[in-house]
Amino acid sequence: MRYPNLYASIGATVNFVVRSPRVFAETMAKLLFWCGEDKIIYGGETPIWHPRGALKAFWEFDLPEDIVQGYGCGQLTKEAKKKILGLNLARLHGFDVEEKKRSLGLAA
Repeated sequence: MRYPNLYASIGATVNFVVRSPRVFAETMAKLLFWCGEDKIIYGGETPIWHPRGALKAFWEFDLPEDIVQGYGCGQLTKEAKKKILGLNLARLHGFDVEEKKRSLGLAA
């Protein structure tokens, strides 16, 4: 939080959501508490395994209530997950997500 240009990436830890959900929950709670959902990003540094399964599990993942209470971090909401999985990185690089959706015919 002291450094406005510092972001936390979950690219190297997202697989823990499947392999060790409790460890992942504690890691995410710490990141949410110290960084906030606007300063966490996902980057695919995964040349060995495809992240699809881990990303699907992350999307479906909720923090256990005892961890939310213990860390005082709030729940990992769908909006927070959208930010972490791409919106934060898009903002950081100055991409207009809505314009890109329109150009691809994805905007409703």
